[in-house]
Amino acid sequence: MASPRKRLFRLAMDWLGLERAFNLVVSERLAALQAAIERSAAGLVQAGPFTGMRLPAGSSWGARERHLKLLGLYEQDLHAAIEAIVARAPSLIVNIGCAEGYYAVGLALRVPGASIAAFDADSQSAALCVEAARVNGVADRVKVGGLCTQGVLEGLLRGADRAALVLDCEGCEAELLSGASADFWAQCDLLIECHDFVVAGVTEKLSRMLESTHRVTRIRQGARDPHGIRDLIPCTELERWMLMDESRPEPMFWLYATPRIPVGVVNPA
Repeated sequence: MASPRKRLFRLAMDWLGLERAFNLVVSERLAALQAAIERSAAGLVQAGPFTGMRLPAGSSWGARERHLKLLGLYEQDLHAAIEAIVARAPSLIVNIGCAEGYYAVGLALRVPGASIAAFDADSQSAALCVEAARVNGVADRVKVGGLCTQGVLEGLLRGADRAALVLDCEGCEAELLSGASADFWAQCDLLIECHDFVVAGVTEKLSRMLESTHRVTRIRQGARDPHGIRDLIPCTELERWMLMDESRPEPMFWLYATPRIPVGVVNPA
């Protein structure tokens, strides 16, 4: 005789259909795994470039990313670029599309001499970033604002001797940088998430826009290793794969760009 759980599953399949029933079961199990990681990590990032950072309760994108941030595996394709930015020790870091502050506050912790200007058009996300800065003891250096216009960005970068720009603004990345002289970001490090599924061809457009002033590295979202998940909780191989999913609509690209002409060097041309 089938167990009550199996009978319930068969009833759900009959009522919802196989695909919807499967997604329901997966979602239920994933939520349980995420809750277990939350309890085990106790709000602290366990690995990666921001190890030890405290994530306050709440997330701009729901729970689907939070467990990966706690595990230190979120957007792991960018870890090398983050370390490169840290090594260059910028005096100003501008993070547009800061969400709950994972990069803005994480970089504030890694680059103690830097001022951080964080922006998010969503007021709830901006409030979460303010709280993240507070609980990590960097509120004095992380200033959070709402919508960042081209004029505001230009003013910030023109006044900095060494700056880095981390840009994740859901398809507005090219619009924010285009239409103005490249002078104000020509000596700025840039790490840009490209949303080609929102604006077709934006990766190519930004690459062409930057290539005259920067050395541009294109980063493609790569394979994930489910064994990179630390053993905070017991889980099966399949569950490890489930936890690695960042719920992206398609494989993503990022651009990491460093100035061709270092700060303080006069262009011989």
